[in-house]
Amino acid sequence: MSLADTQRLIALLATDASLRTQLLSDPLAVAARYGVDAKTAQTLAKEIAEEIERFARSLIGKRRNEVCKLLPRTKRVLGNCFDDLFRLYAKTTLPNGTKKHLQDAVQFADFLHTKLAAEKQIPLWIAELARYEASWLEVRTHPCLLIRGFRALTKETAHLEANPSLNPALRPRRTLALWLRLPGKERIYHTYLTLF
Repeated sequence: MSLADTQRLIALLATDASLRTQLLSDPLAVAARYGVDAKTAQTLAKEIAEEIERFARSLIGKRRNEVCKLLPRTKRVLGNCFDDLFRLYAKTTLPNGTKKHLQDAVQFADFLHTKLAAEKQIPLWIAELARYEASWLEVRTHPCLLIRGFRALTKETAHLEANPSLNPALRPRRTLALWLRLPGKERIYHTYLTLF
């Protein structure tokens, strides 16, 4: 093993994603192939893994910040739990397409509702508040008629502007909400009906 071999391997790792993957999965095989000792290969693998982890945390943080802006009421009621729940969601979901932040917000709201509220890890009314906010985002992105049913939404939670003390006295009600945005128009028409 020489310094030149180590430098050549580092240069290749900087430009070859498949070699980085090989190094992470089998550092000893890469060491043998490129003439470096096992300890150097294992050190490089550890450094690459740590750098990838730092980069991944940075990307998740950027995604979370964008979703906070798009779901401000949900962020407000979840408080510090929002960050932990978003990290849990981000481990399994990566948006694609041109409107990634909007898609991320809608998918996060769906995650809160279908996974966490269903498993009773968060109150249903918080998950439904997230779905309500996400519905506005869906209609804003393309003209449509959207009708959603909610099992635990009240006028108070739908229009939450200040951080309440999460008052359990808010009686959940079944609500039917309707959004309409016509093609070529910016205005969104919205109404909801509390069923009982």
